[in-house]
Amino acid sequence: MLIRDINRHSIQPYIFEHPMGGGLATSSSEGLAYNPGHRLAGFPPDSGFLKLAIETGWIGYAIALIYYFILICQGVHGYFRASDPQIRLYILAITGAILIFVLAQYSQVSIGQFPGIFFFYPSAALVIRLLVMDREQKANENHHNNLTA
Repeated sequence: MLIRDINRHSIQPYIFEHPMGGGLATSSSEGLAYNPGHRLAGFPPDSGFLKLAIETGWIGYAIALIYYFILICQGVHGYFRASDPQIRLYILAITGAILIFVLAQYSQVSIGQFPGIFFFYPSAALVIRLLVMDREQKANENHHNNLTA
């Protein structure tokens, strides 16, 4: 843990000096393979958050954190807004999985790795689609009730 802290503290000036970061695939073994002369090439990012910060800068890091926050908030809000119990269960499961991916970013790169990206990014769209389906279902029920009344 001490080595991780030393690495983080040693790279902080770079993050502050480069608000747009060093570029994608410039750190770790990817940096050695694709950008061998770069300052970040070979630097071991100990977490997904640190990798995000050094490659996209503090601006990209902030945008990603805001995206994660909004995504989780939409899932929680959608859970309480949905009326169909099955849709609520799906939203709860997907939001929980998204939260686990975001929390795992603290200790390792979890978002952006294959095959996780095939689950994480479509999950965001799936939560929105489930909310639309629930809203359409409510509208159909209201329309049906108005016709029978």
